[in-house]
Amino acid sequence: MADPTEPRASHPARRSTTLWLPLSAAASGGSAALILTGSPRLAGATTIVGAVAVLAARAGAQAERDRRAAFAARILDRVHDASVLAPLAWVARSTDGRIGILALVGLGAAFVAAYERARGAALGFTVREPPA
Repeated sequence: MADPTEPRASHPARRSTTLWLPLSAAASGGSAALILTGSPRLAGATTIVGAVAVLAARAGAQAERDRRAAFAARILDRVHDASVLAPLAWVARSTDGRIGILALVGLGAAFVAAYERARGAALGFTVREPPA
């Protein structure tokens, strides 16, 4: 039987969630910087790392049932979208206007979808948010 005076070890999912959240934020910032400096291949790699980190953080928060971590993961999901699509629109504004417009439309659609999910949950509807 465990000694009640011993401190509890933190849950592995919680530890991984707290590791994935800063990794996602760093990868998102790196993606934005690399897009703006003209390194598309490296930006693509950091974008993938950021997306995987967001998905892992959301899965860890869901497994842990940690509402704060789930909220932070949702916020970082929006940050990740904005850190990729807004710099892409900025860079493409002078070379290819269609890409810039599509990036802004994608960014707007991501925010509208997030708003609709939040509004539906607030109104009591069953809202599912699959990773895809």
